Amino acid sequence: ADSHRAYICANHSNAVRFFTGTLTNFVVNLASLDASTVKGKVNQGKIQCTFSATLPNTTTRAAGYSLSVSSGSYNPATGEFGQASFRIQTDVVNLSDPNATISNQINSTSGAYPAAHQQSLMMPALLLVVTILAFTMQ
Repeated sequence: ADSHRAYICANHSNAVRFFTGTLTNFVVNLASLDASTVKGKVNQGKIQCTFSATLPNTTTRAAGYSLSVSSGSYNPATGEFGQASFRIQTDVVNLSDPNATISNQINSTSGAYPAAHQQSLMMPALLLVVTILAFTMQ
């Protein structure tokens, strides 16, 4: 199973809590990843957050990335995450091209990904998953 970097902004009792880790088979595994300048707020139940992520350093410039945004549940009492549900998935994007076209490959009406089960103690969480798919020489 593929494992992907995950940057997670969770609603922790109406405040944003930031986590990093990996996502494997829709399951979050917390792990330390480089990220900085984390800012966030919860506004009427909507999570808004920004951050800077340091992507892996390679001997060649990594220009091709795929990005996705997922949602899921988070229990602030236990710190446990529910299963992730992808909402946005891009094709490989050339990050060195400021004019690159980015489009969502997931049909928003599709039932291809399971919805996250929400319980009264579970709060929403957003995951930004970065998948390194290709490397190009620059």
